[in-house]
Amino acid sequence: MTRRRLTDAASWCELIVAAAVLWMLWPAWLGGGTSLIVVSGVSMEPTYHDGDVLIVHDMHAEPGDVIAFRVPGREGQIVHRVVERRSDGRLLVQGDNRETPDLPLPSDADVIGVAVVQIPFGKQLLRLATDPLVLGVGAGCWVIAHGIRRAMQQPPSVRAGPEPEVGLA
Repeated sequence: MTRRRLTDAASWCELIVAAAVLWMLWPAWLGGGTSLIVVSGVSMEPTYHDGDVLIVHDMHAEPGDVIAFRVPGREGQIVHRVVERRSDGRLLVQGDNRETPDLPLPSDADVIGVAVVQIPFGKQLLRLATDPLVLGVGAGCWVIAHGIRRAMQQPPSVRAGPEPEVGLA
């Protein structure tokens, strides 16, 4: 296989992976099914710790799943484990660090999503990732890396520049 075909295949693979990641992480506020939830408190220790970030996806919750849900009339969201699904469709939930289940019982409509990925210390990472200086440096590195990659894909004759003129004296 030629170098050009390998490069084309790699580009297609990158595009497919990027599209899959984008689809999986498409945020709920843009019509997708994924949300970022920052864990606050100790009720889910030792599984999750204060400041961890969870990526939750809008999917059917089963007993054993960790979910993020809203309590009507209360600000924020709660992250707890589903202990049981009641016959009326409500979920019995409990923090891993709690001895009794929570009340009131959330319904499927209250569920934001099921935890699919944990990012330890994610709150600090998100704060860092949204810092303008870090974003600027990251964008600059991407531009440089992309420029080097494009330059390396060109044939050596193009990279070297035009042939020097040889003058007759």
